[in-house]
Amino acid sequence: MTIPNSILAQATVVNRSRPNRWTEITVTFDVDADVPVRKVEETIQSALAPLIGSVLVPDRKPNLRAAQIHERDIRYRVNVYATLGPNSEAPIRSRVVQTLQEAFAAAGIEFSSTSQTVLKVLAGATEGVRHPN
Repeated sequence: MTIPNSILAQATVVNRSRPNRWTEITVTFDVDADVPVRKVEETIQSALAPLIGSVLVPDRKPNLRAAQIHERDIRYRVNVYATLGPNSEAPIRSRVVQTLQEAFAAAGIEFSSTSQTVLKVLAGATEGVRHPN
């Protein structure tokens, strides 16, 4: 198909042959059972809101659920949906994890010790990371 430049310059062109590629990224962590679920939910929602539209897909909101309830802590699972660029999902996962870590610290919410180690590794930190035996 040939379209003259004079017509093309006046038109809006939408390429529908390659839709945006997105992927679901899951981050799992444990929080002390004494922390109200509502506080965890609100902290996650407010932390991830600025990422929606830039890093995260705007038409799919982050999904949070309490996956397991233990005696001392609750395991949460957050699913976010991100548009993939030329890189893998690792940089996006790192940004989400780092954003959650900062938000939880500001809200006074602590991750369990195992979650802290795993989240530091996911965020790309190497200093001060202990690997469980």
